[in-house]
Amino acid sequence: MNFLAHVYLSRHDEELMVGQMLGDFLERGWRDRLPPRVVEGVNLHHKVDRFTDTHDVFARSRKRLGDELRLYAGVLVDIFYDHFLAQSWARYHPAQPLPEFSAEVYATLERHSGSLTGRFLRVFPSMRAHDLAGRVRPAPKSSTASCSASAAV
Repeated sequence: MNFLAHVYLSRHDEELMVGQMLGDFLERGWRDRLPPRVVEGVNLHHKVDRFTDTHDVFARSRKRLGDELRLYAGVLVDIFYDHFLAQSWARYHPAQPLPEFSAEVYATLERHSGSLTGRFLRVFPSMRAHDLAGRVRPAPKSSTASCSASAAV
């Protein structure tokens, strides 16, 4: 669910970006149907997920959400982390504004549509329409709510 972080880590490598986006939408036999560099992107996606999912900071963030959200905590923390990345976007990616980067992601996915899985193709129109890669926008400078939320997670 942390689409923004995954595509950011692709460093503008289109096939890695496609693989990173497909990481949560794979189907049986996917490895044989994808170009080798897209497979590398899927593998990178899984490495990133393993790293974050087993990191102490991520575990503390999940725990802060409480028992009532335990089943959804991992996904929620992924979404929160994407939000925090978006809030600090200019710090990590000063050469390209987030809306422009997000549009580039969708254009890349369109160019590589032949590599997209059926599961991904079913969600892609909605993902693009709701801008899930760039859905989180930086908070206004005067917002204290986002500061306290980032400190909590």
